Amino acid sequence: MSVRLAKLILVFWLTIIFSPYTLGEKFVYAVSDFPPWTIWSDDLVGSGGVKGIDVDIVNALAEKLGLTVEVVRCPWIRCLTLLENGEADITGSLLRRSEREEYLHYFMPPYLAPSYCVFYVRKGERDSIRDYEDLYGGMRVGVSRGARYFPRFDQDSRINREVVTSNDQLLPMLALNRIHTFVVEEDVGDYLIANNGYSGKFEKASYRYSFSRYGYFALSKKSLYIERADEFRVILKEMIDAGLVDELRKKYIQPVEMSN
Repeated sequence: MSVRLAKLILVFWLTIIFSPYTLGEKFVYAVSDFPPWTIWSDDLVGSGGVKGIDVDIVNALAEKLGLTVEVVRCPWIRCLTLLENGEADITGSLLRRSEREEYLHYFMPPYLAPSYCVFYVRKGERDSIRDYEDLYGGMRVGVSRGARYFPRFDQDSRINREVVTSNDQLLPMLALNRIHTFVVEEDVGDYLIANNGYSGKFEKASYRYSFSRYGYFALSKKSLYIERADEFRVILKEMIDAGLVDELRKKYIQPVEMSN
């Protein structure tokens, strides 16, 4: 074998070995704990310790693309850092913000439609909050540290807030009358109530705030798969159009009904 031919064969094999498409078994998914979209659970063996609506979508996407998901559990800010540095490939439940578009490729269309910001109260107290002004007058409102709800509420210094580190802490506080209400995005609240033993104990206040924001999946612009972004987009859109997101919502979320 000539030296030139040997070099060509070596280059060929090195190209295959280090091609991002050959290394497709590693598709890094950054996952924060945001039930019901992403749920951390150490009891989930063989799934990276996560489940949820977003997790099922990413697994279905990876299967269609011939990739194997590698889960990295991280606090939300850390997840964004991993994506910015190219240490993770994908995440979901993202709001579209200009500063994030510098390092993220958003997939269109959004898969999460606008929802409601809901105030949950004890059963029989629905009309205690009929409009926004009812939040004044000494009412104690449970909120999660660092969370953004809607502009008027976020900027209102007259609201008497009880701050916790995670949403699931709000449920026993409401049950024990330590707060009058807590506020959270509707799907998140319904999931937490149904899965923490509070079904039938709480209801939604008459007043609610309608979101005008959408949720997206996005790929890191430093991902090895960025050249396949359009392929990702087409498959995601097919899954959305086929009603996958709606079916997964039914799987994970048991709605808390509003009383008549």
